Amino acid sequence: QVGLRHVISIEELVKVEEVLFSRPENAMKNITWNRRFNMYLEKMKTGDVFEVAAVVRTLASQEDDKKLSTGERRLLNMAKQILLSGVMLVRSQNLEEAEEWLYKFFN
Repeated sequence: QVGLRHVISIEELVKVEEVLFSRPENAMKNITWNRRFNMYLEKMKTGDVFEVAAVVRTLASQEDDKKLSTGERRLLNMAKQILLSGVMLVRSQNLEEAEEWLYKFFN
């Protein structure tokens, strides 16, 4: 109600990992970057950690395939920070450890 996200549980973190390991849908590739950007932004505004994880997964995958627009790159960084802030709390980790956790999904 006040705009804060709840801290996810360890069980939810396992489901976030499943989202990050899954492959993004190809339907987004045929949509213009600014429309995709708005779709990703709407997902992030929900505050749902699974939606944020899906945005991270999709944009990170697109970054491997082609260069992201400046807006998409900023959105990816924002989504990563949102995700990492939750991971740091759940796993009692510092930023570097949480980043290591995240990057294992993209290597």
